Amino acid sequence: MANSDKNILITPNTGESASPKIEVTGADNATKTLTINDDGTISFDSNISASALTSDFLFVANDLIHSGDTDNKIAFGDDTQSFQTGGTARFNISDSGLQIGSGA
Repeated sequence: MANSDKNILITPNTGESASPKIEVTGADNATKTLTINDDGTISFDSNISASALTSDFLFVANDLIHSGDTDNKIAFGDDTQSFQTGGTARFNISDSGLQIGSGA
């Protein structure tokens, strides 16, 4: 990709109902958008890859999935966590107890 094809657009939306956003255009003119929501959270319309992440908290809506082996994950539900390998739950924790084993 040529440097002339890259672009960053920041839209503050001051005084408007639309949320502020940052749009980044890169390879193949694909645009990715980072939006600052009214509640102070940040939304990103794509996957985020990071080699290091430092924060007091990490909020995850549903799953933490291994990028190189996507059927290995930690899935979150209401008061539950499921540790899965090969697409099968191996270890479940809930507010009612602990299950261990294939298909836990």
